[in-house]
Amino acid sequence: MNKRIKIIFFAYSATVLGRYWEYLNDKADCWWLVSNPYVCDELKKNARQKILFKKLFFLPSFAIIILYKLSIKFKLIDKIRKVIFNKIKPDICISDTSLQLIRLDLSAMKVLVFHSVPYKRYFLMPQNLKYDLILLPSEYHKKRIQECFNIKDDDKLKVVGWPGSDIFINKEVDTKVRDEFIKKIGLNTALKTIMYAPTYNAYYKRGLFPASFGTYGKALEIFCRECMKLNVNLIIKLHPTMSSFITNKELRAIAERYNAYWVNKVDKDCIDSSVKDFLLATDVLISDISGIITSFMILDRPIVYIEPDNEDFNWKDADLPKEFRVGKIVTSMQKLIDSIKKSLDSPDEDKIKRQEVLREIFYKLDGKSSERAAQTILEYYKNFKLKKGIDIGKQ
Repeated sequence: MNKRIKIIFFAYSATVLGRYWEYLNDKADCWWLVSNPYVCDELKKNARQKILFKKLFFLPSFAIIILYKLSIKFKLIDKIRKVIFNKIKPDICISDTSLQLIRLDLSAMKVLVFHSVPYKRYFLMPQNLKYDLILLPSEYHKKRIQECFNIKDDDKLKVVGWPGSDIFINKEVDTKVRDEFIKKIGLNTALKTIMYAPTYNAYYKRGLFPASFGTYGKALEIFCRECMKLNVNLIIKLHPTMSSFITNKELRAIAERYNAYWVNKVDKDCIDSSVKDFLLATDVLISDISGIITSFMILDRPIVYIEPDNEDFNWKDADLPKEFRVGKIVTSMQKLIDSIKKSLDSPDEDKIKRQEVLREIFYKLDGKSSERAAQTILEYYKNFKLKKGIDIGKQ
């Protein structure tokens, strides 16, 4: 009797991998392996089954969180994962982040799918090449990888599009649903919404703003005050790993003083699924080199880019060139405020160029990227097994 292919989703986040699960779950025996309790909760909420983290630890949530932190501190997490892999014996491992899975010696086919499409160096990390199959959002990304690493045999590089885009393509932006979300977070549905969403490593010493903007507290106060003068909703959504800023009482108090919504969820080592709701509610996005930008660009709305000043960042090493930034690019607080106003007044100013860049960044924005990616994995697996000399007919 033939047995089904066994797949483990090695999840940094469930957001993008959830798209893969939807297309693969009825074709294979699918399992989730997560080490973050917040991701477990998200999977459970979305009725995902076979969550190995929960199966391994039958403990209360607070105990799981403590165990998770201790396992990282004492470097036990890889040993725990290895035990799980040996027990489940998957045929395919699909990961949305490269650094952790490559530390495990596995016979399964390792697939890298990425959780974001940022400007900063992510697709061009050399560790990525240790995977058997790498799924890419565009021909541009494939060409960059080939050039960067002088790759001649590119069979493992497959362009499928970006599964993270499907939710925006296939789902109408319902005004009622959008207003309900804005109302839910305590903002005014009659006003335009600005969102500040920096990544964790765009600025000097991984700061909240560039060093030239001044101290974090003063810069945030000026920013919030000026946005209030523009009569807009303001959402401040920091990268989940910026926990020291997210939990900073002084910064949160400043935001509250000016009626800004401070997203206070700290999900260390995971990207939370609410990003979609915030993007759909946003009229103008302010960011830097974050992957949230390319997702928002699909919605065809204005973006204001703050020039990064991280001492370790170099545009020559970035996944996407600085020329792919479509919108106002600013280097001071005053220019930031002026650019927000101009973006609100003329939202379609960069519309044509946005469409041109989107075609470079994403292959086929047709809402079928998830299905295409899942099918590519299954087809590639057949060739992988043949090369390994394993009988496919027994699976």
